[in-house]
Amino acid sequence: MTDPAHNNPVVVTGANGFLGRQLCAELLDGGTPVIALGRTICGGWSHPLLEKVAFDLTQRVPKNVCSKKFDVIVHCAAALPKSFENSASEAARNRAIDENVINFARRRGAGVVYASSSAVYEQGRFVSRSLPTPESESASKLSAYADEKLWAEQFGLQALTTDLAGFAAVRICAPYGPPLKHRTVISVFLKNGYLNKPITYHGTGSREQNFTYIDDVSSAFLAAMEFVRAGGAGVFNIAGSEATSMKQLAELAAEVTGGEAIPSGQDDPQEGFLARYSIEKAKRVLNWTPKTPLREGLKKCFEYLKTHPEIHD
Repeated sequence: MTDPAHNNPVVVTGANGFLGRQLCAELLDGGTPVIALGRTICGGWSHPLLEKVAFDLTQRVPKNVCSKKFDVIVHCAAALPKSFENSASEAARNRAIDENVINFARRRGAGVVYASSSAVYEQGRFVSRSLPTPESESASKLSAYADEKLWAEQFGLQALTTDLAGFAAVRICAPYGPPLKHRTVISVFLKNGYLNKPITYHGTGSREQNFTYIDDVSSAFLAAMEFVRAGGAGVFNIAGSEATSMKQLAELAAEVTGGEAIPSGQDDPQEGFLARYSIEKAKRVLNWTPKTPLREGLKKCFEYLKTHPEIHD
């Protein structure tokens, strides 16, 4: 995946994070210069096309903080809560960051691709909404973190009337892939299989998630960048090709690792959660579609785990 030839660099916030670092690598490998903007910048990582600009994004970003001309910011920087139920402090920090980054882009006459989240949707235990869920079905008062994401989406769209060149919010659902930095259900299942431990799921295993492989997230960013460069504005679901139950995930992990998937005998407090998101708008408008089947993505993660067995010890 490469970004079509552009002379201007791309500004990426959150370049140290899972999403941002992968995108930077894709852009640099394709010959696109990158300006990594944020509080801590890509420690130990260098590239002739990579410029690092250290700045605390909770503060107003001066117009001249980046001397080079750019036309788009891919904004991945965010404080991630340990739980959505207690996310007020992270939401307050994210609001400051989002407002400052979008206003910075506006002052520079650039566009923004904003990394939003499927957390903006009501937890799908109650099938009272459309399935698969379109972008119009987002809800409020779910958590401080989710409400802030919705606020930032609206703030970006409104900024189009005051010199923001374009805006796309990509609502990313359950991104995964190497380097398995965070402890997730995928990393736990694969690690248990690697250690010859049972791969256990709670309840009946009916709870769903829609996992999106990191390469597909990066290709969505690239497609959204072109959309924004053309002056586009919109909100898009970015998800895998289909939802997967926890039982199905455990069985796939067992297949990949040679382990065994069994029920834990414990109840699942999220029994019946549905994670079905429509990606038709992204297909139609961005010409984007996920390319990595879950089984293939799990295999790539397991290959990485085998060479980094210390993960989550």
